[in-house]
Amino acid sequence: MTEDTLELLHAGGLLSEEEADTALRAQQTLGGTLLRVLERTAADTHDLWQRLARLHGRPVYTRLNEIETVEEAIRRPGGGVEPMLPRSLALDTLTLAQRREGETLRLLSPDPFLDLSDSRLQERARAISLTGGGDLACSILPPDLYRRCLRLTYPEALAGPLSLAARLAVTGLIPGAEMRPYQGREAGLLGDGLISEDDYAAALADHLNLPLYRHAPVTLEEHLLPEEAIRRHDLYPLRLDRERGTLVVLTATAPDDLLGLHLRRLSGWPVAYEITTRTVIRSLIQKRGRPHAHH
Repeated sequence: MTEDTLELLHAGGLLSEEEADTALRAQQTLGGTLLRVLERTAADTHDLWQRLARLHGRPVYTRLNEIETVEEAIRRPGGGVEPMLPRSLALDTLTLAQRREGETLRLLSPDPFLDLSDSRLQERARAISLTGGGDLACSILPPDLYRRCLRLTYPEALAGPLSLAARLAVTGLIPGAEMRPYQGREAGLLGDGLISEDDYAAALADHLNLPLYRHAPVTLEEHLLPEEAIRRHDLYPLRLDRERGTLVVLTATAPDDLLGLHLRRLSGWPVAYEITTRTVIRSLIQKRGRPHAHH
């Protein structure tokens, strides 16, 4: 599907042959949805999204101050207000409500190919219509602006923290509805090529409120963890943080308390984590050669 769509975009003059080839190679090598691959590889994402929006005859905003309104709240019949789109529906469809114009619910989306025949969006448009009619229209946002508007519209302090699946959907531009088969086994997205390792690590770090490894050099003179533990748990001891009194360890998965206690017994240090990819961890192991077991 991605290859066919890229060929169509090239044939339509929206992508050069080089841009289409670069995007296809990135998708085949790193994984990710078409939208995320285009975002990663485009020389000018905003320019590309403007061209994609024009192709579908949809308005496009590239700056926050152009949008005017996002998620104009509506009054409940019994009093109080409610969002035009519940956050769960917005995440499921990669949309935001902009405002109501007469009988039309105007949406915002990073997906220039968004299908407005989605029954849930149509049902919501009818539900908030004054007459029970309800139409849909959509304007397009570049992905970075969409993510910013999403944070402003549903601040986690009020709406509650996002699940890991939701963070992956937003980072990887995956409609939340496509995430449902992966609930509780989000790492399966990697194996199925729906998200890149880097995007998975970034979303996991955000979800766990842990630092994302920025490729700082390894400063340990010797390994403080046995090779068996390093390989079994996909870990890599990075450095001693003597100011905080911790051993900083790289991990590609969500660590649990039992693992932390186990690593503390092995190393003699409380453990702090930074998130990275399995590829980075395995590269570090290979670069240093066989780790020295700790006795």
